[in-house]
Amino acid sequence: MTLTKRPRKAPGRPGTAPEAKAADSGTPIPIGALEQHVAIVGRTGSGKSYAARGAVEALLEAGRQVVVLDPTGVWWGLRAGADGGPGFPVPVIGGDRADVALPAEAGAALAELLVARRQSAVVDTSGFTMGERRRFYGAFLAGLHHENRAALHLVVDEADELAPQRPLPDQTTVLHEMDRIVRRGRARGFRVLMITQRPAVLHKDVLSQAGCLLAMQLTAAQDRAAIGAWIEGQADRAEAKALLASLPQLRTGEGWLWWPHAGPPVQQRFPRIRTLDTGSTPAHGEETAEAPLSDAGLDLEALRTALAAPVADKPRRDDGKALTALCAERDRLERERDQALAELGACRAAIRAAAGALAPLAGEICISPTLRPAEEEAPVPVTVAPAPCEKARSAARRGRGEGAELRILRVLVAHGRPATMRQWATLAGLSAKGGTWSTYVSRLRTSGYPGAGVGGTWFVNEAGRAAAGEVGPPPSSEELVGRWCEAVGAGGAGRMLAVLAGRYPATVDREALAEEVGLAASGGTFSTYLSRLVSNGLATRLPEGIRAAGELFPAGSEAR
Repeated sequence: MTLTKRPRKAPGRPGTAPEAKAADSGTPIPIGALEQHVAIVGRTGSGKSYAARGAVEALLEAGRQVVVLDPTGVWWGLRAGADGGPGFPVPVIGGDRADVALPAEAGAALAELLVARRQSAVVDTSGFTMGERRRFYGAFLAGLHHENRAALHLVVDEADELAPQRPLPDQTTVLHEMDRIVRRGRARGFRVLMITQRPAVLHKDVLSQAGCLLAMQLTAAQDRAAIGAWIEGQADRAEAKALLASLPQLRTGEGWLWWPHAGPPVQQRFPRIRTLDTGSTPAHGEETAEAPLSDAGLDLEALRTALAAPVADKPRRDDGKALTALCAERDRLERERDQALAELGACRAAIRAAAGALAPLAGEICISPTLRPAEEEAPVPVTVAPAPCEKARSAARRGRGEGAELRILRVLVAHGRPATMRQWATLAGLSAKGGTWSTYVSRLRTSGYPGAGVGGTWFVNEAGRAAAGEVGPPPSSEELVGRWCEAVGAGGAGRMLAVLAGRYPATVDREALAEEVGLAASGGTFSTYLSRLVSNGLATRLPEGIRAAGELFPAGSEAR
């Protein structure tokens, strides 16, 4: 590669395609290069916006659709000629020089409008707050991506604002939309021209997609390093180093133009633009550029009418996705609530079991019914029960939590009947697939406390009952249903179980059950709750409906 420091009339080598010729307006950027994604980088005052303006003039002259996203408020000058005459018939939407006012919430509506009309426009967001601008850009870019299927040149000034290298939480949406258009939007007709004064803060995944680079004066080392990877991918290291080293010395309006398809980079000086230069810094004693804007060739009234329509009346294309996201969040919160209720139920069961284990330790405390006068301060006779035996002390230690596995053993004892491993874990508020559960069950089996029953069930043998201590009599049908409702989640699956238990032995139709618990029968939440009951052996799916499991009720009894 050879660095060329002279302008060229027709960039490229012999045999270069005709589209590589310079644009008719005189801009040194080949019109073919503008059919690629282009990155224009340079510090403030280097002339990058001026160079970009020349490229946009060439595109408009060629009849291309161009949409400029302008957070700086200077692109309105496209409407006025540098000689005082008219400029291009491009409406300015938003900003201080607006032809059409731009509501901050109209991003999706404006995108749909511009695509439907194949309308070029300057979209001026300089009057928005930063939060309004990010929300607008996210909706606007999403709308463009959804609607557009034809060639569209999207000019993004201050591109690092839409695609930051380190996005804040409220910038992730617009970054996603910008990345999607740049990386996957070619098939939908997008050609993006990105302008930034800080390539170091422009997201590298977006910058890397540029097929043509215009590098103007850059003095900060980190900004030069940011484009170094792009340059080194096209040249050897020594030549890339020489180009990067030259960037601080470039004068205003000069830059290295590199479209690899057309040959080596060329140092260019950009000619004067034909429209009003509204981006230059006023000298002392001067004012910013002003010019009347002609409405010739523009149907501004139709644009105003379209954007003035209430945004709420326009259909939102993302309503389905938003509803899905809300439903998913609701389901997540319900699962967390059910888990908390299950843990609470397990704690209650453990407290009841501990209370039963401590019962033998309760001594009889007798206080003399006759109280002496306070001044005598005689000791009150107290009768204390004999010290408990070693077996009772051991039971007390277990009741206080020594050996966490004993808690889940007491849960199975309190259940009063054999249970599958999954049922046992659910009652204990744990997952049967978790490591904690496996550890506890392994310890209990090593101690020989649980026994294997028929059908994959487990029960507590005599040694296990002695180790667990007193936990009270087996639960009644109502108590058993209540415990299960707490274990599977009182707010969700528990409500469903209560309905089924109340109808036992009759079945309940799926639609009727869903209506009883306030859910949609076809929804994921309903299916999740029902699966939880079925997998724990608490309900059965039958052709005629759903029925509570018979093991919840003593033989011959029915729910009231």
